[in-house]
Amino acid sequence: MKLLFVIVNLEKGGAQRVMLNLCHSLMKNHSIEIVGLRESEVGYPLDNLSVKTLTKSNNKNRFIRFLHHREELKRIIAKGKYDGVISFLPEANFMICSIKQDSFKIINVRNDPKVEYRGIYYPLMRYFYPKAHHIVVQTETIKKYFEPYIRNISVLPNPVSEIPVYNVDRKPIILNAGRLVAQKNQKLLIKAFKLVNESHPEYECHIYGEGRLKNDLDELIINLGLKEKVRIFNPSNSIFKHMQEAEIFVLSSDYEGYPNVLLEAMVCGSTVISTDCDSKGPASIIKDNYNGLLVPNKDEKALANAMIRCIDKETRNRLNEAAKQIKYTNAHSNFLESYSLILESLGTHHVKS
Repeated sequence: MKLLFVIVNLEKGGAQRVMLNLCHSLMKNHSIEIVGLRESEVGYPLDNLSVKTLTKSNNKNRFIRFLHHREELKRIIAKGKYDGVISFLPEANFMICSIKQDSFKIINVRNDPKVEYRGIYYPLMRYFYPKAHHIVVQTETIKKYFEPYIRNISVLPNPVSEIPVYNVDRKPIILNAGRLVAQKNQKLLIKAFKLVNESHPEYECHIYGEGRLKNDLDELIINLGLKEKVRIFNPSNSIFKHMQEAEIFVLSSDYEGYPNVLLEAMVCGSTVISTDCDSKGPASIIKDNYNGLLVPNKDEKALANAMIRCIDKETRNRLNEAAKQIKYTNAHSNFLESYSLILESLGTHHVKS
């Protein structure tokens, strides 16, 4: 089949990584092209993938920019004569659903819809998403959100990335990786770490990420007297090495879809702790007190207590032993097989728009 993938940009991110890994696998048997709605730094290797970026629009009106990009994408789809068009992230999903085409359409939801589709995004979702032939989500909870509006929904948990093995020793480090934005709530982690540091001063907290809250987090670290203990680093191409060094990995987000970073930390042997987001993405990965720990959202003391529990080596070893199974349950081959079945079904039974 000839397939077109559409995404907002190709910067570092969970959606981008999953999409590109899928494209690399599918290109063995299919013709694959990618369109990015906006220019960005490319966060992951493209290898031989064909990538095109839509023309930059200088119009300040977001709606006018959307229409401009929609017309350009419409011409690309018409010229390309694709069997299927597959999109990731809301703006790209809205755009391909708004274009009448002979191709089948698959949209991919990557975050908690109760948060993602607030305000104007909710009526847009209600109007456009039923026009897709299939929607791929990450958890049963997210599926239930869409079931009143959309018929063909598949739950496909994220696959585990290929992770290199580094010859490094474990260190007393509590690690976090993610954008420095309100959603990721690194403020909660820093405040909870303050409580941990009082009884375990040998530990450090390392945060890898960039974002608009960098200055706020730096100020909080200073105000809590943690300048020598909490360090914020730019995103690292060696994040898997850092995961293999850190004893504990903490995801402190207020909401998530199905966070890749938890899967990766588990494969790397870090003991994982996560807030229990409403989407049940983290809870779909972590079975509490079996392969990691779940704590209530925005609960500083509960998060601190979980970190203190995981400082105990025996507890870490027990949780890590069970966590190793994620490499098999979330193998990329399982994800690829499930996605290929969706493509084959639509390619065989698709009714033209």
